[in-house]
Amino acid sequence: MKTLIFDLEVYKNYFLCITYDIETRVYTSYELGKKLLDEIILNDQITLVGFNNLSYDDCILKYIQNCAIPNTTGFFKGNQQHATEESIKQLSDEIINVGWDSTRVKDLRWQESVFPSIDIKSLLDPLPSLKKCEIRMRSPSVEDLPLPPDTILTEEQKSIIQEYCYNDVKETYRLYKDHALDHIELREYLAGRFLLDKSKLRSLSEAKTAEYILSEMACRNTSNRPHQIRKNLENEPIYEIELKRCIPNWIAFKTAPLQTLLAKLKHTTLPINPDTGYADGNGIKQVVTIGNKDYQLGIGGLHSIDGPYQWIKTGDEELVEADATSYYPSILLRDRLYPRGYSPAWVDTYDHVYDTRLKAKTAGNKTEANALKIVLNATFGKLGSIWSSFYDPQLLVRVTLTGQLALLMLIEDYNRNNINIISANTDGVVVKLKKEQHTLFDICNLHWQRQTKFYLEYTEYNAYARRDVNNYTALTKDNTIKNKGCFTPPDLKHDVQAPVIQKMARAYLLYGTEPDDYLNDLNEFKIYDFLFSFTGDKRWKITLNDQIMSKSNRWYVSFIPLNNKLVKTGGKLNNTISIPNGENIVITNEIKSEAIPKDLNHSYYIAAANKLIISCEEKS
Repeated sequence: MKTLIFDLEVYKNYFLCITYDIETRVYTSYELGKKLLDEIILNDQITLVGFNNLSYDDCILKYIQNCAIPNTTGFFKGNQQHATEESIKQLSDEIINVGWDSTRVKDLRWQESVFPSIDIKSLLDPLPSLKKCEIRMRSPSVEDLPLPPDTILTEEQKSIIQEYCYNDVKETYRLYKDHALDHIELREYLAGRFLLDKSKLRSLSEAKTAEYILSEMACRNTSNRPHQIRKNLENEPIYEIELKRCIPNWIAFKTAPLQTLLAKLKHTTLPINPDTGYADGNGIKQVVTIGNKDYQLGIGGLHSIDGPYQWIKTGDEELVEADATSYYPSILLRDRLYPRGYSPAWVDTYDHVYDTRLKAKTAGNKTEANALKIVLNATFGKLGSIWSSFYDPQLLVRVTLTGQLALLMLIEDYNRNNINIISANTDGVVVKLKKEQHTLFDICNLHWQRQTKFYLEYTEYNAYARRDVNNYTALTKDNTIKNKGCFTPPDLKHDVQAPVIQKMARAYLLYGTEPDDYLNDLNEFKIYDFLFSFTGDKRWKITLNDQIMSKSNRWYVSFIPLNNKLVKTGGKLNNTISIPNGENIVITNEIKSEAIPKDLNHSYYIAAANKLIISCEEKS
């Protein structure tokens, strides 16, 4: 079966479909006509791969299919309308402007197509726009739609749109090859592993993949189907959650303040927001002080309230992180918890997946271990979704609250034994140990593991620096670097402005390398390391001085006095807002050379790195 990367462009007087065959490496363009129908729309021997195509491109193609072959059911029953560029443009506008509120769009979205397809945006959800992905992938050319969508195109303008579409197909192929292909193969593996229809998994995100597999397996020996379970849940609404039902009887504290906290929580009730289905977490939200450190409880998870901190290994002191292994899955399994719409067969299925993954991990079967990890970890988020058959807000609170209270038990024990706690977050605690405290540390951990039936794993650090609990960089004993927040390296899921800034800061904080020295050899860098970017939506007009710019832009800061400024105008207040790092800049949406420009303002980037470094320094 052929795999074709594709994209559509739709104007009032022009329809264009461009495909790229990943085997032959041939681009083919299609306009309305028999060739499009025979080779693409009515061809079940190809797989189309696009970006956001489930919600847009596939709907357009299915509409053309319906016009060629009238449907016998649904909204399109008896449809004899001939598809034209103008009627396709009307549908395109309807998809963009009306969306799910349109019955026609909704029917097209769920209608089966002859051609199989994969949507990369849905598969890798959450993802931003294709243009933002291009920026994150360091694409040489980043270009928004060159002509307004309501333009009546001339022949010359059609050529411009063709080039634009070719570029989008090329970038979609990069996304497919570098980011999506492994996920597609993983979905195919999971489909085979659990004897499921792989067509159902091919465009599902990790969370939806986990939900589909577990719900299908749990329903195999019953007359219920997942969609029926979800429908039944609508008839059994939850209006409030009594926290006493969410706290297991093995949670216990040794000190009076935490005993008081536990008693208070057991008398707390959380209301459910009827519109979202989420629990109002204000009844849980509070600050708890243990020793000389404050901890924030919330409906999502526990974290310490941390300020800036730096540590480099010297002498006998050690920095160690104790993490609860597979924390949320372990909480579900420990007390055999399952979503309210299911029977204990659900937790049996979950337990089977958990055990199978452990065996695969031990045997070195990375494919199976990674595939099953998706099923285990992505399940939890669906407990809070009213659109899921797993929806169970009380179970969600039970898991998160149990996790927080159990972690507080460990923190309490550390504090009672004078172990210095540096940070805590969701499922782990970082402590600073003196050499003589190791035995005490081990005893605390062993006691906690016996009491909770959870397991701890440990990471030793050689260096650690943070701005706060959610922004840190750390060097482990085996020279692996862990990052979070503002130190997270750039990738498809994370926007990082001018990555060289965090690189310089990290080099100083972990290795003591001065930012100036780090930039000594510019041959080690590419222009992409110095680029800032901004992508606006339709609410904003982007201008550089008085020049109207595209919605997506990237740039570097120059030392030449250009006296320009990038701003956005619009929004609810129709005001003008400066875009960060947008003064004295050179726009680089088209990059011909990856070399560092001679007018790059090195001092600007060094100053930004020093600012990040200073933000991690403890205040006296």
